[in-house]
Amino acid sequence: MKLVKKIIILLVVVGLGFFIYKFFFACNKVNAGFNQNFTLNVLDYAKIKDEVWVKLLSVKDRQCKEEDCQRGGQIEYNLVVISDRRLQFVTLSTLEKKTIEIKKTNYVLELVDGTSLEQATFKLNYIEEKEK
Repeated sequence: MKLVKKIIILLVVVGLGFFIYKFFFACNKVNAGFNQNFTLNVLDYAKIKDEVWVKLLSVKDRQCKEEDCQRGGQIEYNLVVISDRRLQFVTLSTLEKKTIEIKKTNYVLELVDGTSLEQATFKLNYIEEKEK
């Protein structure tokens, strides 16, 4: 029984290590500052002032294939934002949601250029004081 517990713990540690490796080291890192544009390819991440990490997880093509479509041209970008030991998954799109406020922070993530299925340009804005 002790051997089974040790094997399970070993598998969990190895799996966690693999996830950390894939998340941070198997991609390109972009250094940026607040209120500056940064461009990410899929699976790349941006490190903003050693405070916030933004990773582009995937891009979804929501463009209509038919001729009569009201939402033609929409592309969705799925990202993860890590700040203050908080992890938040967000989605920005070219038509509906170009900005999103990161919960419990003073940050607003903005989609600046979303014309490609391989990459996009974002900006993380810092708001000095939130109004309560």
